[in-house]
Amino acid sequence: MKRVFSSAITTTTQAITALELLRENKNQFDLVISDVLMPSMDGVELLELVKLEMDLPIIMLSTNGDAKLVMKGLTQEACNYLLRPAQFEELKISDKKDRKET
Repeated sequence: MKRVFSSAITTTTQAITALELLRENKNQFDLVISDVLMPSMDGVELLELVKLEMDLPIIMLSTNGDAKLVMKGLTQEACNYLLRPAQFEELKISDKKDRKET
């Protein structure tokens, strides 16, 4: 079955730019997918700042499967940590709001 999504996607290669976009457009984003390794600020730092300021699920991506790095992302409340290349089926997240209501 082919799925069709009608979502806008915003991309950037810089964590600082991503943070600025998220701050300027609060309530416009439903999800953050971030690589761990980025110039000037890594994805874990971005995760920490986003979690402090916003209630958004974050999926971390990396080519590095080092257990310490994976645990660091998950301890900072990433909803998933995927090794690249990730498959579409792996992009499953759970919405915290739905869990609280049930």
